[in-house]
Amino acid sequence: MNLFYAVFAIAAAIIFPGCQTQSAQMANTADPGVSNQSHAAKSPVLVELFTSEGCSSCPPADRLLTSLDKDQMVNGAEVITLGFHVDYWDHGGWRDRFSSAEYTRRQEAYVRRFGLDSSYTPQAVIDGAVEAVGNNRESVKDAISSAAASPKAVISAEIVGDKLRIELSEIPAKQASTVYLAAAENGLVSNVSGGENSGSQLSHVSVVREMRVVGKLDAGQTTAKMEAALPVNSAWKAPNLRYVVFVQENASLKILGVKMISK
Repeated sequence: MNLFYAVFAIAAAIIFPGCQTQSAQMANTADPGVSNQSHAAKSPVLVELFTSEGCSSCPPADRLLTSLDKDQMVNGAEVITLGFHVDYWDHGGWRDRFSSAEYTRRQEAYVRRFGLDSSYTPQAVIDGAVEAVGNNRESVKDAISSAAASPKAVISAEIVGDKLRIELSEIPAKQASTVYLAAAENGLVSNVSGGENSGSQLSHVSVVREMRVVGKLDAGQTTAKMEAALPVNSAWKAPNLRYVVFVQENASLKILGVKMISK
């Protein structure tokens, strides 16, 4: 019996440490990087696409915006998208039904900010800090990845009835800034009857339907609370709406924080 137990003890000493080591190795090597990514907080990054249904180069950019929005393909980033349809492609009696002179003026501000010769489509602006051709997948993704490393304001937003309650903290502002609220709609499809895409059917995501100023922040201000009425329109499909709150520095146009919320 003593010999039996001695043999058993030796066998156990050989087998069980080996199993423990293997388990530890499996825990350390299984799905490398996935665990860290799933627990890491994602940094919100705003991607604005200036586009038009009258521009033949824009549909690929619209598809890229959709992919960025749905697939969230950039590690470490929560990509929040807005599609601004400009109006300078509207001519010959035809107009992009989503276009607005207001959005053209917004793009012109970026043209001045980046020292460009003129506006163009499709143009992607990432966090107000970097611009790229909107259908250049790698350039846009690289810019998003870099933007995700920048500190961002913490934004909480809650829909209460027909209002949006907003609370901002940890705002990394050095200069005065503005708080915007954009109402954007998904699932929009157009049968285009003019412009360079005449005869095509185009699909869009996150089309800006309305944008308004909801607050002003002083230089160095790090916290704020405000309330804003939600933009409404009977022509919009409520289930497809999203609301995007973002803080933008007035001078640099850099996005200091962004938050998306839907009903």
